[in-house]
Amino acid sequence: MSSSTPFRYLRFHGIFDDAMMVYHEDEEGRPLYNFRFTDQLFDFLLSIGLKPFVELGFMPSKLAADPGKTVFYQASYVSPPRSVERWCRLVDRFLRHCMNRFGAEEVESWKFEFWNEPEFHIFWPGTTEEYRRLYLETYRTMKRISPACKSGRPGGSLRFVPPRFLTSSRRSAERTTACRTSFRFTFTPMRRSTT
Repeated sequence: MSSSTPFRYLRFHGIFDDAMMVYHEDEEGRPLYNFRFTDQLFDFLLSIGLKPFVELGFMPSKLAADPGKTVFYQASYVSPPRSVERWCRLVDRFLRHCMNRFGAEEVESWKFEFWNEPEFHIFWPGTTEEYRRLYLETYRTMKRISPACKSGRPGGSLRFVPPRFLTSSRRSAERTTACRTSFRFTFTPMRRSTT
């Protein structure tokens, strides 16, 4: 594949969609993780010479604060999480699994983006502050696992201005420090919007 196309990465939606079966809860509400389908997807991409451009999203229905918030014909849940801590635990388990299965050097060559076009209400019906918290905690989770993982700044359509996201999120001294010293972006994901 890579010899006939100039692409090196493939970005896709829904790595945490229910159809991928990555997250469930038992009768007591304890999380259950299953990465079989993500492994199959990544195995295929790597076999044809493409690297994953992993969009961490959408929300598993069992984690969604509002399971009524969906997009697409095959429902993808776009609600904020009912627990940011459980979301981060899912991200942690997912990344550690990928590191164990594919190797740290391989996973550190992939690109990671947190959510899809949060500037559009259809993809993020939560508040801007909820997204900022989700972004910050997801970023911290990923960087605790490996500071070398490639993380994109909040991106989306060409109309979204990422620096404004960081500037306006500096409401407290802690956030100001986090935004100035913690974020080390390796790319800015951009897509042309037709809306």
